[in-house]
Amino acid sequence: MFTAGEGAFPGRIPSTGLILAPDGKLRGMTERGGPGNRGTVYAIDPATDTWSLVTGLGGVGAPGLGAPATALTADSQGLLWGGADIADQGGHGTLGYGGLYTLDPRTGEVTRRLVFTGRTGSAKGTALDGGLTMDNQGRLWGFSRQGGGADFGTVFRVDPASGVLTTVRDFTGASDGRYPGGAPFLDGQGNIWGVTRGDYGGGEASLGTVFKIHTDTGAFTTVTTFTGATGAAVGLTPNPGLASDGLSSIWGTTFYGGTEVRGSLFKLDAGSGAFTNVWELGIPAGSRPVLPITGLAKDGLGFLWGVTNATSSTKGAIYKINAAATGAFTGISEPPGSVAGNLVHDGAGWMWGTAGGEIIYKTARDTHRTVILHQLTRLGGAAPGEWLPSAPLLKHTDGHFYGVAQRGGVLADGSPAGRGQIFRLHLGPLPHTLPPASVSATTARIPGTVHSNDSASEVFLDYSTDPALTGSLALPVTSPAVLDGEQPVTAFLRGLEPATTYHYRLRAVNPDNTNPQTGEILSFTTSERGLAPWLAAHGFTGAEALPGADPDADGLPTPWNTSSARIPASPPLKSCPG
Repeated sequence: MFTAGEGAFPGRIPSTGLILAPDGKLRGMTERGGPGNRGTVYAIDPATDTWSLVTGLGGVGAPGLGAPATALTADSQGLLWGGADIADQGGHGTLGYGGLYTLDPRTGEVTRRLVFTGRTGSAKGTALDGGLTMDNQGRLWGFSRQGGGADFGTVFRVDPASGVLTTVRDFTGASDGRYPGGAPFLDGQGNIWGVTRGDYGGGEASLGTVFKIHTDTGAFTTVTTFTGATGAAVGLTPNPGLASDGLSSIWGTTFYGGTEVRGSLFKLDAGSGAFTNVWELGIPAGSRPVLPITGLAKDGLGFLWGVTNATSSTKGAIYKINAAATGAFTGISEPPGSVAGNLVHDGAGWMWGTAGGEIIYKTARDTHRTVILHQLTRLGGAAPGEWLPSAPLLKHTDGHFYGVAQRGGVLADGSPAGRGQIFRLHLGPLPHTLPPASVSATTARIPGTVHSNDSASEVFLDYSTDPALTGSLALPVTSPAVLDGEQPVTAFLRGLEPATTYHYRLRAVNPDNTNPQTGEILSFTTSERGLAPWLAAHGFTGAEALPGADPDADGLPTPWNTSSARIPASPPLKSCPG
């Protein structure tokens, strides 16, 4: 729903994943649009779905910056660091060499911290690749994709307090590799790991490498040099996204090379650097996945999951490796479209991913069942948006997933915009509060609906005289028997105070999302005690309001009391959690 340079949602081409800032809001960037068409920083409040423009990177707050192209990284002081591909007009064509900036999520202030200086100067490098990683001393590490003395990229660290950049390594293009990519991976032993992509231009390391640097000493080690289709380390063009198995190995993938020149899966001994080509561990050639295009994702049970672009017989493959025990490979299924994004575990037994640029799906960790959840509908429809990026979906602390589409989308009024869409995937039950069906002086019947989203749910009615439901009581409601569709529920309230306004909502939880999911807060007002107010409220006047017809003074005539006697007693009340 981005609207380019102006409009309600300035920005164009969302270029980064969303991150959770210390203030509880989600933040991201667009590569273009906003003031000067140099990109924007925006914020979303998950509690209200409110979108706000934090700053335009071409504006006064950050002069000369543009085209943010990396993820944000929080430092120890709560500032968010990012990289921009444009910084200062001139120097490198007309775009400059890129730079680093900080965003203060508390004030929205953007500060340009440094400008890369290319092959020479105080901040050698050309544009940050992937993102930054903070070490245990609070320093930020990153890779520039080019620049440095030989123009093959650099490894650098930044002191967040001063903004001073220290070049730790100039890649020479010889045995140390060329063109590093992705964000650094910190192994917990004082080393950062990374890959160089290579360029197939000949020479010892032209097919890519894996390297590590000790964060205290700066000692550089080339751990593996890839050898293409054959040799000691088959594979070429390693994918950014190394992962630890939590034991003693670092795992990764290459896009090309290996058997049949279609990529490889490998692991490295974190201590000795010994290389193992995992594709060859008893995997029949006919079922061997090819062209891995993502990094690896943990599933919480010791398995690493990945996706490939194609296999010998299919258009793509979801697979997992038993990294914690046998190292055995399991082919899961063909994803519902050409694979576009990394997988991520939701904490409830499902691996989520994107495919074909427009499909969002999940695969069960145990049964391997794949469910298509949404298909984006471009400039309108139920799921507006187009072209999902390769970044994984973000699992937020509210229990939901957030993501972006780079194109398509609609505005709040439903009209097409075409500049991208931010979306939320709801996990867990969907309760919907409805207006009361009947209200008396001391009773109320409250209907509602709950969609359980394929998992048994507990449902409650929270009610209080406080509009914010502070100190509310919770009445258990009979849970819906049908789990795969919207089902009606009803709550009966008794013992209310006459002539009093009550506020209420439905609340539900299930194993898919233990964070309580709530419906809208609505309200009703009980009538005054006695029969006359009740009759007047229901259109009866004059002699119809007979004295003595309401002996229990609950605001209902005796016939209502009699007909309602079959309603079972309400369950005992208990305090609402939280």
